[in-house]
Amino acid sequence: MGQVESAIQDLESDLPPQLETFDLKGVAEKIKAGDCKRILVMTGAGVSVSAGIPDFRSPQSGLFAKIRARYPDDEMLSRRPECVFDLAYFQDVNEAPFYEVSQEIMSEGYKPTPTHHFIKLLDDKGLLVRCYTQNIDSLETAAGLSSEKVIAAHGNFDGARCLKAGKEVPIAEFKEAVRKGDAEGGWRDLNKKYGDLVKPDVVFYGEALPRRFFSSLGKDTAEADLLIVMGTALKVGPFNRLVGQVPFNCVRLLVNRDPAGLARPDNTDDDTMSLPQGFVFNDDKNVRDVFHQGDCDAGVWELARLLDWVGDLERLTGQKAPAKQSAEKPVME
Repeated sequence: MGQVESAIQDLESDLPPQLETFDLKGVAEKIKAGDCKRILVMTGAGVSVSAGIPDFRSPQSGLFAKIRARYPDDEMLSRRPECVFDLAYFQDVNEAPFYEVSQEIMSEGYKPTPTHHFIKLLDDKGLLVRCYTQNIDSLETAAGLSSEKVIAAHGNFDGARCLKAGKEVPIAEFKEAVRKGDAEGGWRDLNKKYGDLVKPDVVFYGEALPRRFFSSLGKDTAEADLLIVMGTALKVGPFNRLVGQVPFNCVRLLVNRDPAGLARPDNTDDDTMSLPQGFVFNDDKNVRDVFHQGDCDAGVWELARLLDWVGDLERLTGQKAPAKQSAEKPVME
């Protein structure tokens, strides 16, 4: 940990505890007391797994594992399956894997999860500042959130355009071509028609994040009094740095399979990323951070119970609340 990071944590630890208890109950009591009126939400692939959309990093079922299995002879994808979302790979090496992966991601059979509906419930209660998501599935707006309340940091499939010329391509035409695959009328014919590679508005490695991400970030984080982070490993920047940009007295809740976005390396997990001004769970300097380990949907149902919002969430989801919290764990992006 650097001197600046240490000094910031010392300043934070001088604050009184922001919660009575460092658990979901403590967070719920803070909301019920009216102390959290400006809630910022960050989400990753873990919030969409129960919709049937594969996460990225699960060893067996994750999208990257599937890419490795599907393209065993592609040395680049075998070594770094995330290259399927790399601009240079798409443009200069092989565009086919991205179009094939897009078929799976774009399925219109996917429905919002209880977690998406819980975020909508926060908005209905007048508490949501914004939802920042890494996901490209647009399930937030499918759950009823306005596009103004959602910032898709890594883009989505709501639009498409020619890669070099920037000419807009009707998204329905793009989706239809991708669904047909390599057959007649598929993505090869679409690219031939426009004389260019046609790409959805998904942010690839090597591309800048949407301008709206940066233009909204400062005001949104400055106003936040509660940050809820769900279903993400917080491994990809600059998205992950939102965690450290909220005020020192802003309560921060992580609902996830494993700890993520820690301020210092966890000696028990070599893959843990050290994040500037990150979470400090189980630390005597912690005055505001809560880690709820488990499934995202189960976590929001439990939080809804503690807030006396179960009936509201049942109406939004069209489901009955589970009898007890699931022992399943979410899979992280």
